[in-house]
Amino acid sequence: MREAVLAAADATRVWLTREDGVQIVLARERISELALYRALGARCRQIFRVFLGKGLGMALFMILELEKLALRKWRRSQDAQSGAGS
Repeated sequence: MREAVLAAADATRVWLTREDGVQIVLARERISELALYRALGARCRQIFRVFLGKGLGMALFMILELEKLALRKWRRSQDAQSGAGS
């Protein structure tokens, strides 16, 4: 079962809503992750870049998924038009 749209997010939780309306809560403790990066010697700017990269990756993935869905919808409409014209 595939997840639909990212519904909401805050610092520690992400809510995903599936197509059947069920919400899934993915809890992540960001504080411990940040503490680990700091303990390994990362500077604040480097940590920011990591999270920026994660966010950009997720955004790119969503854009590609939406593009794929739009292409499928367009193909279905083209198939329906060609089938109705025949």
